[in-house]
Amino acid sequence: MMTLHQTHVDGVQCFWVESGRPTLGCWLLFRAGSADEPLNQSGWLHLLEHSVLHGRGGGALHVNGFVSPLITGFETHGPTQQVTRHLRDVTAWLADPDLTDLDRERAVLRAEAGMRGGPGERALAWRYGSRGPGVLAMGEPGLGRATPGRLRELAESVFTQGNAALVLDGPPPDDLELSLPPGDLRPARPAVPCEDELPGWYVDPAGLVLSGVVPRGTPGTLLSELLQREVREQFRNQDGASYAPWSWYEAVDPDHALVVVGADIAREAYPTLAKRARKLVRWMADDGPSADQLRDQVESRLQAVNDPYNAVGVAGRAAHEYLRGRPVLNHQQVVEELEALTTEDIRAVASDFRRSLMLGVPGDSPVPEGIPQLAQPTSRGRVTGRRFRHRDWPAVTAYLVVDDDDAHLVAEPEYQCYHADDVEGIHQFADGARHLVTSDGWGLTVQPEEWHGGDTLVAALDAMVPEERHLPMPAREDSGPGPRMALLRRWWAARKTPKGPVTFVVGTVLLALVGVVLVAYGRFLVGGFWLVGAGITAKEAVDRWRRRVYRGRGGSGEHPPPGAGGR
Repeated sequence: MMTLHQTHVDGVQCFWVESGRPTLGCWLLFRAGSADEPLNQSGWLHLLEHSVLHGRGGGALHVNGFVSPLITGFETHGPTQQVTRHLRDVTAWLADPDLTDLDRERAVLRAEAGMRGGPGERALAWRYGSRGPGVLAMGEPGLGRATPGRLRELAESVFTQGNAALVLDGPPPDDLELSLPPGDLRPARPAVPCEDELPGWYVDPAGLVLSGVVPRGTPGTLLSELLQREVREQFRNQDGASYAPWSWYEAVDPDHALVVVGADIAREAYPTLAKRARKLVRWMADDGPSADQLRDQVESRLQAVNDPYNAVGVAGRAAHEYLRGRPVLNHQQVVEELEALTTEDIRAVASDFRRSLMLGVPGDSPVPEGIPQLAQPTSRGRVTGRRFRHRDWPAVTAYLVVDDDDAHLVAEPEYQCYHADDVEGIHQFADGARHLVTSDGWGLTVQPEEWHGGDTLVAALDAMVPEERHLPMPAREDSGPGPRMALLRRWWAARKTPKGPVTFVVGTVLLALVGVVLVAYGRFLVGGFWLVGAGITAKEAVDRWRRRVYRGRGGSGEHPPPGAGGR
């Protein structure tokens, strides 16, 4: 039997097993992650993790670090003496960070951010917006606000003895030292999803994406594997329409995890994709896997758990449970938990998954029936403030209205509102562009060159958002607006757009002039008809002026509102 040992090393709770290897592997974990960072501090833990590991490792010593939604960790493997020295140096740095190379590491992380952003991260943003676990998908725009002083304050609160757990695959060396200050375990906050009607669907370019929230625990991890198995069976083995189905289980708070399952999908499978995917989820919740299917999955997990080369996994799980504030399980208890699983346990978590389902499908596939599309809320009514017209008016009739508290993207007859209190951050790009992000993850991008009075518009947006939510960003590689539409082309395109009050005012004047001329020349009947038409047009102009509000997503005519962004 694999024995789980518990002890303390310099005030840090330590979990270890005897793997029998001549080397030593260790994982130093802290209870803080990207879900704990507000958007204006996103990337700070990642910046500290990168900075402390810069220049370390090499040869026989392998080092790595990571920041997940709830955990920041440092992994090390190599000769015992080198691992011991590495842990001593890393914890000493964390207790007193040296941030002289902050700008270099900031640039490295910005380059890394450009390489991230898959369907799993997008699923977090669709569900949680730009708060909590959703911050992981936001590209770390808080990096520009990181200063040595702010990072040291963060390190003092996170990298402490009481907020850490150490995992070893051998006994702690006698000379092992962890130079961390005292501190308490940081509780994780509940993950609060956006107020969307679920189940719901959205467009994802990666193909099929299924995600749902389940209770944390072994049944949820098995559900992830079972769903992936069914997706592979249907779309790869039967149809040959997918190459690499995948799944992801990620804890998002102390009690819940997000299960995400997806696959690349060939175009010929698009017509029935959404219907079949929902049927698969419904089957898992109503009927669940067969006893044989569940047993196969349990035996696969038991083989991994009982493999002596994987013995450290029991210690790793114990460390995560400790940081979660839950009782830890030894090897025998983990085995008993797996062997006690039933189909009903899988059905229960699958029902939670089904109720909270978000379905991502390719943009060219048919619209899923019976569930709503996840879309930015729109409103109707009058909006007031400084008005900014697009440079391609009248082909683009959408415009912006900004005051001290709100920005509105308006396109008749609805508008999208970005209230200052709901804006988590405004990206201030060095090329002059701005991008607002709301707490639900909806975005508004503004390039000043695209708007009449663009510099004034940008200044108004900056003044609307509190300074602590200003996010300095480097210039974008694709900065700068496209070519402006030619005058005749703008007016030709405008023929298909809904007409605003100004158009009807012009029409009223023209109709009235023709009517007056006809009456003056004695054509009273015909002139009267023209004057009646002018009256009707004038009434329409007044009505449209009174309800001059705008459409959000979807736009005006053929031309979508500029700047509107998804999650």
